Amino acid sequence: IELIFKEEYPEYILEKLGEVGVLLVIDSSLRYQENICEEYRKARSLNNTATQLPSLYLCLLIYPFGGQALKRFTHRLNIPLKLARAFKDTIKLRDELCVLADSSIKNSDLYYLLYKYNQLAIRTNAIASSSNVIRDNIELFENELRYIKTSISGDDLRDINIPAGPAIGNILKIVHRAKLDGEVGSKSEELQLVKSLKLAD
Repeated sequence: IELIFKEEYPEYILEKLGEVGVLLVIDSSLRYQENICEEYRKARSLNNTATQLPSLYLCLLIYPFGGQALKRFTHRLNIPLKLARAFKDTIKLRDELCVLADSSIKNSDLYYLLYKYNQLAIRTNAIASSSNVIRDNIELFENELRYIKTSISGDDLRDINIPAGPAIGNILKIVHRAKLDGEVGSKSEELQLVKSLKLAD
């Protein structure tokens, strides 16, 4: 399997293995799918490094799997822990993609849905999805939203007499959401939002 995904066009080898029944011997849920050619072409066009591409190919291969099939396949091929986690994230995110089909989803909701997922899983879902809206939302996250951070820190909050503890994390998350949604921009605007939250309390 590792050698197949180091080939220039592994999809052609998978097609042959599907024809002679080898894929089913590896796992009963493993099938060659016609759309894999287009998905692998997209994967190559994304300028992934040579080390990432085999893992991306594998994530696309297991994309149709259910939970039990994924566990069986991961055990059967003795998949390394890091890649196994990417597999799990790929399937979990696939099952949540309907949320990303909303073109009016707020940037903050988009970010907090995707940020917890493995980058490989996010990329796999962007390639495998047939929805332009979903792909656009994932692209927005990858190219812009994941880089947006607050200008203020916990130290800034303590400087204005907000005690250490869970409140600081909650406030920073509120400010981060506001920044993602374009409601605040500068550090002074962020601090003003914090002060308004304190007044509201």
